[in-house]
Amino acid sequence: MLLRRIARPLLASWFLGEGVDALRRPAPHVVVARGAVDRLTAKVPVGALGGALDTYRHPSDAQLTAVVRVHGGATALAALLLATGR
Repeated sequence: MLLRRIARPLLASWFLGEGVDALRRPAPHVVVARGAVDRLTAKVPVGALGGALDTYRHPSDAQLTAVVRVHGGATALAALLLATGR
């Protein structure tokens, strides 16, 4: 019980730091996200799923920044929930 009480906040601190960093400074995270999106879209053939994904093949930097910030906020919130044991 004591170990769990100490371990949860310690584990959550890393996720909280990364989430807050993505919220405050999204630019380095956007670079990583751009690489991941490019790799994934290269593997999905054009016209897959009836062409539903073709619109999102090349998202703008503003779209990726928004996605990175939302993901950072969700990560920070999940870290707070983990730290408090909820």
